[in-house]
Parts: sequence; C-alpha cells; structure tokens
Amino acid sequence: MAGAGRAVFVAIVALWLGGAPASNVARAQGPAPSDLAQPGADGLAELRRPILSPPEYSTLRAAWSEVQSDLGRKAWAEAAGRLQHLVAIRGDLGLRDLYPMSAALLYAAREASAEGATDAAGALVAAAVTLSPHLPAARFEEAVQAFQDAPLGLGAQLRALRGGFERLPEDPAAATAFAGNALSALALTLTGLLIAFGLAMALRYASLAVGDLRRALFGTVDRLQATVLLTSVLAAPFLAGFGLLGAAAVWLVVAAAYLKVTERVVAALLLLAVAALPWLTGRLVASAELPGVAATVLHRCNHSLCAPEDRRHLATWAAGDRLGYEASFTLALVEKRARGMHASDAADPRPHAVRAATLQRSPQALLLLGNIEYLDALSLCEAVKGDDAQATEAYDKHLRAALALWDEALEAAPRFLPALYNAAIARRQLGAEGEADKLLSAAMQADAPHVNHWNKEIAQDANLSRCRSARLANRHLMDAPLPAATLRTARLTPQPAEAAVILPVGGVLAGNLDGQAVLAGGLAAALWVALAWLLRGSVGVSVACQACGATAGPRQRVDVRGGALCEACIKADIQRGLVDAKEQWFREQRLRVQASRRARLPRLVTWVLPGFGHLLKGAPLRGVAYLVLVFGSLMVGLGLHTIFHDPHAPLAGGGARLTLFGGLAVIAWLVALIDAHTGKEAA
Repeated sequence: MAGAGRAVFVAIVALWLGGAPASNVARAQGPAPSDLAQPGADGLAELRRPILSPPEYSTLRAAWSEVQSDLGRKAWAEAAGRLQHLVAIRGDLGLRDLYPMSAALLYAAREASAEGATDAAGALVAAAVTLSPHLPAARFEEAVQAFQDAPLGLGAQLRALRGGFERLPEDPAAATAFAGNALSALALTLTGLLIAFGLAMALRYASLAVGDLRRALFGTVDRLQATVLLTSVLAAPFLAGFGLLGAAAVWLVVAAAYLKVTERVVAALLLLAVAALPWLTGRLVASAELPGVAATVLHRCNHSLCAPEDRRHLATWAAGDRLGYEASFTLALVEKRARGMHASDAADPRPHAVRAATLQRSPQALLLLGNIEYLDALSLCEAVKGDDAQATEAYDKHLRAALALWDEALEAAPRFLPALYNAAIARRQLGAEGEADKLLSAAMQADAPHVNHWNKEIAQDANLSRCRSARLANRHLMDAPLPAATLRTARLTPQPAEAAVILPVGGVLAGNLDGQAVLAGGLAAALWVALAWLLRGSVGVSVACQACGATAGPRQRVDVRGGALCEACIKADIQRGLVDAKEQWFREQRLRVQASRRARLPRLVTWVLPGFGHLLKGAPLRGVAYLVLVFGSLMVGLGLHTIFHDPHAPLAGGGARLTLFGGLAVIAWLVALIDAHTGKEAA
C-alpha cells in the first residue's frame, strides 16, 4: 500500500507541475541546431525539414525521409511500421535515443488523435517511446494517450507518469522546464493566497478596526468617516505602487491585533513564504539561463543526434576553461561514433578524449579512451584476417591498451557497467576466457537486462571473437555519456544573482517592489503578526460579541471563555428575569436573524470564490485548502503557470489534463459550497 501511495503521489505531482501547453515567456532549451528537427509553432511542418546533414547519419537520413513522407500524407500506421528499422540504425550509430524523431512522432500522435485515429495515435506514441526510451516527454504523452483511451484506467496512466517522472533527471531541458513550472506554480499560489487571505481578514475585521479608529481619534469622526479613513489606509500601498502583494501584507499588519490563533499562524506562514519569492524567482531565472546554450547541447550530443551547429558550439567551449572537460569529452564521443560508422571524413577523436582525461580523469573519460583504442584495433581487422603477423601484434597492443584504461576505470568505479562489459569482450578476444567470463558475470549481475538488450546475440558469442565483425563497430562496446549531474551543472556563466520578483501582470501583483523589499517586508510583517498577539492586551482592541456579533470595546465588554460579551448582551442577561418571556423571545429571534444575515455573505461569496467565504466566517484552514484545490487545479489545467516548455513535447495542449484537473476543481467547488451551507457559523 505504501508503494501504491508513493506512485499516486508521484503521478499527481507530475501532472500538477509537469510540462504544460506552450508559453511565450521562455523555453527551456538551448540554441536549436539548424539541421535538426526541433518542435516549434508550425508543428509537423517544421519537423518535415531536411535534417541530419553529418555524413555518418546518411543511413538514418534515408530511413527517416520515408517516415517523414508517411507522416506528411498522414499514413500513421505505415510510419509506425518503420520503427524497427530506425531502432536498428540507432544501434549502429551507438545512440541511446533519437530525440528529433520521437518529437516528430509525438506531434503526429496529437494530430492523429485530433482526427479521431486514436489507435494510430497510440501506436505513434509507443514508437516514440521505443525510439527514445529515456525521453520524459514520450512517457508523459503516453500517459495522455492512456487517459484518452481509458479515463478510469489509472494503472496505465500511473505507470507512464512514473516512468516520465523518473526520467526527468536524465534530461536537463525537461527537468528545467518541470522545475521552472513548479516554481512558477508555487509563486503564483503563494501570491494568490496572501492576497485572498489579506483581503478576507481586512473585510472580516473592518468593523472592529473602524470602532477602534474612532476611539483612537477620541470620537471626533463618525463611523462613515472612520470607514473612509480606514479604506484609504488599506488602499494606499497599492496606490503607492507596491502592488496587491504589498497591499495584502499591509492588510494583515492592520488586522494582526484582531486575528484568532489559527488565522495568526496561517498569516505568519504565508508572509514568510512570500518573503521567499525573490529566491523562487531567482531560481526561475537560473532555470531560464542554465540550459540556454550549454546543458541542452551537451545532453543532446551525448545521448542523441549532434548537428553541425552543435559541434561548432562544442569546439568553442572545448577551447575554454569553464566547459573544457564537458565539451572535449562530448566532441570525442561524437567523433568516436562517427568513426565507428566508418564515415569518410570522421575526425580523430583521440585529441579531445586525451584533453578530457587530462582535465578530469573520470571513469567515463577513461572508458572513452579505451573505446578509441579498441576502434584502432578494429581498423586492423582486414590485415588480421589475412594472417598479417605485424597487424596481429598491433591489434593485440591496442586491445591491451584499451584493457589498461578500462581496468583503471574499474579501480575508480568497480561496478561501472560499461567498463565491465567492454573488458570482458577484449579479454575474450585475447583468449583470456576465464577472466572474460568473470567480468561478464559481474556485468550481468549489475544490470542483466541492459547487457542482454545491448547485445542480443551474446549467447552465440557474436561480436565477442576476434574481428568477428568490424563493420558495426558501435555495436561492439558500450559507451558511457556524461552523467546527468554533470550536465545539469554545465554553465557558461556563473550562477545568476537573486532576481526581483517576477510574476505575471507584475505591475498589478508586485508593483515596483524589488526582491530586497519583498524579503524585508515579508519578514517584518510576519514578525509583527506574531508580536501583535502579545501587544493586544496592552493596546486594547475591540472584539466581536459572541452572542450578537456587535463590536465589544475593551471597556464595555466582559471576557468569557471562548470570546467576549458586549454591554448590550450583558444587560440583557442581567434583566433576563425582569422582562417578560415575549420580549425575551423577540430578542433571541432578532439575534438569530442577525446571525443568519452575517452568514449569508460568506455563503454567497463561496459560489464565486470557493474558500474565500470560509475565510470570511473564520475557518482559515478550510478556506486555504479550498482555494488551493479549486484555483490551483484550474491554474494547472489551463496551463497558466507554464513559463517553460520541454523542447521535445508537443506545443499544443491536450485535453486530458484540463479534463482531469477541471474535474478536480468542480468537485472541490461543490464540496466547498456544501461545507459553506452546512458548516457551523463563525465565532
């Protein structure tokens, strides 16, 4: 049950904060290479451009053009049917994923679904998942398709969502979009809650504040004048350019002395949370800048296709200091793959690999150097097959050099799977069967499915004997791309400084407040709300009579357990035995009518603003919960929190999330209405 609970939680979090419809604010991706298909506003039209100009991609280019033709004429089944050929070519290239192809298939799936071809859409999404098994966008789209096929089939939806969520750390662009949208949703939620809560508290205690204001001015103003004066004070922060955010903080400061304990705690927590908005928006800026030109390009070239423009970026960065290791390693990996495809103009990957290993002697860099030595050995295979003794000696020398590098990588990381597998292959080719079997057994123990998937013919010893097949060089050995943690921290510039508060319609919400003002103001307001409870006794503020709801001044009331009684109610209680029953009955009826009228406004408000009515009648926890559930669900369902976009996900928003979260909003709205009409009256 605990595992199921965690799965549901992960799914809800992923749906709540994950990639959403497109936004014009920012996109979490690096410079789009000119010859790689990248999703854009034109959808499939843009994805049908000529792609894959590097020579080593010629076979893939030919196969993909056929799929593009099928997509262009909406022959969805034929396009999905060419999947296995693309998977085979991906293996020949030594790639884990084919991001551009999967992105195109996801776009095509949305188009097919819009035309009612749900089976074809599902097949296209499944093809995208197979082509790029590590792509979060494909898994999330799989969940969307599962929801459209069977809205109540939660099992398939949760599995797909969990798969996408687990792959987010492996994709800097998707993880950045996810984190940026999560921070955006949090910032909007906190801002909206503070404004709603501050307004509710100002309205709830306005009558008491007006009475105390008249008393502070020694009765020189009447109630109307005091109301106008208080309204001016409450509106002044917004008119002064502090926005609704600053005004809400002032509203809570004014109402602080009147708040009940629960309201005080909620107010202090909201103010402290809003004080953290500069930090949150600073992280948003970091999310926008992090993958802009570095992390996304590095990730793309490590795991998928690498365009000429990407390679030019890498060459520039490799010559510098900040990304010297990451760019040199990636260039060497790309060139090693090209050489493994026997591309005619493939550059020598060794200089870049040596520089990467010099800058950081990591297991990945050592493995790559060993793989390059192995390619040098394979280049001698034709002579080895011709019984050339000199070539055979050179072949063995390269294999032993590769083994030395892989063994060094295993000393640093004993369970490093690619080094275990590659060392087993090389030792078998050198005739050391016993050592090879031990290493292969260790590799199988570390990750048997991956080993079997990498080389499906391992049982027949294909690719493991000397020069068995030099043609498919990228299928011989496992590569190890840069770890996701290394890619996420790849920056061309230092961590950006904290930013000002960045919110939609910022002139209305934040006004001209900067980050320091929000931080200082939020902390000061939270401190005042906490201290006002201690000072209220010495200052002497009015409270609402628990019997009739009228204002009970500090000198005209009697404090009783749970509240206070005003002067009129005290006199009525004293005279209870002196007045006739009819007069007493009329008074009690009048009090009931007044209480009913006081409860009418919160109930009516709940029809328009679920949760706000609960705040007005003194139920802060339920009010905040309903506000978050209803308006949070609507915000996520409509994608109002989205400021970043996963570059591989379809830009057009689907109806699955809107349906799900719209349904949650409606249910929460109905519950709030029922609760408002059946709950106990406010104290």
